[in-house]
Amino acid sequence: MLADDRELVLDGIPNARAVHMQDAVERATARAINASLSPKFLALFTEWFEKSRDLVAPSSSQWADTSKVLAALAANGPPPSPIAGKSLHQVLSHQSFTPPPHIDEELLRGLRSPEEALLAQLERADRALFSVKLRQWALEAEAEATSEGTRWWSQSASKRALQRCPAPHHPVYGWMDVEEADGAKSPLEFLAIQRGRFNASHCEQVQQELNHFFATVEKSPLTPEQIDAVVCFDDHELVIAAAGSGKTSTMVAKAGYALQRGICAPEQILLLAFNTDASTELDERVKARLSLTPGIDKVTAKTFHSFGKEVIRLATGKKPTLAPWMEHSGQDVHQMVDIAETLCASDAEFASAWESFRLVFAQDIGRWDLPDEPEDWDSATGTRGYRTAQGEVVKSKEERTIADWLFYHGINYSYETPYKHPTADIDHRQYLPDFYFPDIDLYYEHFALDARGKAPKHFEAGYEASAKWKRELHVRNGTQLIETTSHELRSGVALNKLITILRERGLKPHLDPTRRPDQKPQIEGRALARSFRTFQQHAKANRLTYADLEQAIERQGKHGFEARLRLYLTIYRRLADEWERRLNAGGYIDFDDMLNQAADLLEAGKFDSPYLVVLADEFQDSSNSRARLLRGLIRSAKGASHLCVVGDDWQAINRFAGADISIMSHFEQWFAEPERRMLTTTFRCPQDLCDASSEFVCANRAQISKKVRTTNQRTGPSILVFSAETKDQLPTLVYEKLKELVRRLSQPGSWPLDRKPTIMLLNRYRQRDRPAGLSHWAAEFSPWIDLSYDTVHKSKGLEADYVFLLNLVEGTMGFPCKIEDDPVLALAMPETDPFPFAEERRLFYVALTRARQEAWLFTTKTTPSQFLVELHKRGKLATPEDEGSWEMPKPCPTCGKGIVVVKDGPYGAFHSCSRFPRCDFKEGLKPNQAGARPCPQCKEGRVVRKTGKFGPFLGCSRYKQGCRWRESLPGRPKGRGGRARR
Repeated sequence: MLADDRELVLDGIPNARAVHMQDAVERATARAINASLSPKFLALFTEWFEKSRDLVAPSSSQWADTSKVLAALAANGPPPSPIAGKSLHQVLSHQSFTPPPHIDEELLRGLRSPEEALLAQLERADRALFSVKLRQWALEAEAEATSEGTRWWSQSASKRALQRCPAPHHPVYGWMDVEEADGAKSPLEFLAIQRGRFNASHCEQVQQELNHFFATVEKSPLTPEQIDAVVCFDDHELVIAAAGSGKTSTMVAKAGYALQRGICAPEQILLLAFNTDASTELDERVKARLSLTPGIDKVTAKTFHSFGKEVIRLATGKKPTLAPWMEHSGQDVHQMVDIAETLCASDAEFASAWESFRLVFAQDIGRWDLPDEPEDWDSATGTRGYRTAQGEVVKSKEERTIADWLFYHGINYSYETPYKHPTADIDHRQYLPDFYFPDIDLYYEHFALDARGKAPKHFEAGYEASAKWKRELHVRNGTQLIETTSHELRSGVALNKLITILRERGLKPHLDPTRRPDQKPQIEGRALARSFRTFQQHAKANRLTYADLEQAIERQGKHGFEARLRLYLTIYRRLADEWERRLNAGGYIDFDDMLNQAADLLEAGKFDSPYLVVLADEFQDSSNSRARLLRGLIRSAKGASHLCVVGDDWQAINRFAGADISIMSHFEQWFAEPERRMLTTTFRCPQDLCDASSEFVCANRAQISKKVRTTNQRTGPSILVFSAETKDQLPTLVYEKLKELVRRLSQPGSWPLDRKPTIMLLNRYRQRDRPAGLSHWAAEFSPWIDLSYDTVHKSKGLEADYVFLLNLVEGTMGFPCKIEDDPVLALAMPETDPFPFAEERRLFYVALTRARQEAWLFTTKTTPSQFLVELHKRGKLATPEDEGSWEMPKPCPTCGKGIVVVKDGPYGAFHSCSRFPRCDFKEGLKPNQAGARPCPQCKEGRVVRKTGKFGPFLGCSRYKQGCRWRESLPGRPKGRGGRARR
């Protein structure tokens, strides 16, 4: 209807009538369409469709030929449409068409498109045929893959089976997605699925068949994880073994299993270990635990080096001679010292480079784009920074390098002496130039600017404007200024520029290595030689040429200290050349040569390996050359071979000896498609110690994650911490706690085992902090305990009932050691770990996990290790309430690595960070607040809060040792409980 109530009319027909007429036409059309599909027509079409289907159908063993469909339709098309002028497709696609109930779906598809329906029939036939062929091929491939006798389906066996037994392949579709393919998109993916099922079933079967072997091959039955690792005989297997999880037992059992199942002969088994002790243990364990196995004495157990030497002998027909200076620990460093001293005596240019590096460039200056933590503090000036050879504290590492250069070159200078003209105004304080040379009245500014004149992003805004102001100031006042920049120092320009300017003004800079620094210790020649020896080990292990090292400098030089790196490499080149000259002159090789030459011979096919089963221990300590040797061994084997390496990346602590943790973490880059197994059940540590140590080491996300569980049923806290007032008092505290523990363990019924308890004392450094009374302690307590002492590095692989971890203090030579890995080492390493103190963290984990019962940690009250602070923040430490207990501190709110301590200043006590000067946290004391300031009477104890008969007061922590100092709390009126005593 329209707005004026008139009816809408279209072509003379009212709207309502037109709608009615359209409905009538559609109903008539629907009746005609449905009536046209009469039983007679449908029967005729069905007969034609079945004949056509039979005509194009392939035989039961052949793929369908789709071209036959078009030929059949061309020769004999379907019956004509029952409605004139409309095709069957148009009829059946009409919106009014309703399928009759007696027409099935297949017939309906045929009616709509005979060609598509026939093609669909052929595809179904092909899929059915593909399924049959797939089942037949799967059986053939499995038989081929498991025909080598290992009864384990390996990765290489799948590839071999695929080559020898070609997978079914459709001429059009290729690999078909059928139900029997389990969703696999390729033949290799299908075999991988089948392989997983086969090996899982095989493992279950073997556990039942060899239950007695797995239960008795070692003193304790193997765990399911160990059995799984033993039975796995893929081409390459990486076993990641937690501390105390029985990795040696697993290797022994694997050798025994290979012999039990006839996988190889005894002489085809090779066990490789990192050092002689480990190799000997493996050899003895194999022969003892498998003593009843025929031919067990033919199993070979060697160190990597001794095996490399054997490969060279057999492949070349000449027995190599190890250099005499490589035969005992430490002699290689002594040889490097001798080389350096010889070159210094004979070559003035080398001597200058050596002494320059030792005295001026031994300490790196860090990355230009990252801030540094101050290392020292000048109480007179209140300056936090870095101590120089002259004794002052400067504000940057770059300034320290310049100051040390000036000192050792005999240049008289002063640091931040007030400028001779007053400059203080409303916007500026009195100007303090970086350096001043009074002998020639010359000022020197060193600006932290890059090649474009820009300051680092972490600097405060206005630094560049300040530099401009200083330059203009000197121009206005007519004072002489020279300047250098960070870019110039790092690139090597600055010091040459400085030499030229000083000489032009009459000074004669000359390196004087005999000059002694005021407070800063010099690096010793032996320590520097050790650095070059470590660098050499990495360079030789990674087969790096001098050109490779030069390229590494280019990569690192952008933000690093390029001039220092180039000086180091110049020195190294001379040392390394002389090292090689001495080797060649004597006809010797060193340990790196043993591995490199052996790997070269294996890779060149000049050694036919007789070994089919190779088991390598401590793989986290592997180097590039060791990995090459293993890879060459497997590739040169005459037959199906198996490599199994065992290690724990959490215990990778031998980087100083050439180890490269990235070889384990990127194992698949060395050995294709490895199988990975985990040993996460430890037989050693209590569960709370497992949890604490695991969480601690995995703070570094680069470590391989695993959840460690234990068979140790001990309950209660396992990590205890004790503290002394000062580091000097730590030995006394350790002795008292040792005596206390011995007293406890000697009580009747307190120790259930038929052996004496073992107590291991561990230090980060062997001689530096070795307790003076150690031998007397061992003798005194020998009737009740076995006492041992070692470094944490040496303790790896050992265990004890109780572990005392000594000297856990913060400091350059603390734990963690602040002498971080020198950036020069990164030149010879393919990958470095950017996580702070990554290796020190792993070393601390090793220390904790030596304990079967408890780990006792010893520190000081005001300088605890940041590792202890971290464990405390995680709630992992127990603090017994007795003499020497460590009161739970408050972590520093600024850095989070130190603790809040109380210090005395000119204006009274205040809160500070235990890591000062690295951290500048400072806060005033609040009323009734006390802390760890020294006792003003005995100087050895600390001020602690106590509660007496008349309320709380301050007293000395050495009350039991006789100090009776006490004082009322701030804000509390003095009374009987608060009067000071002297």
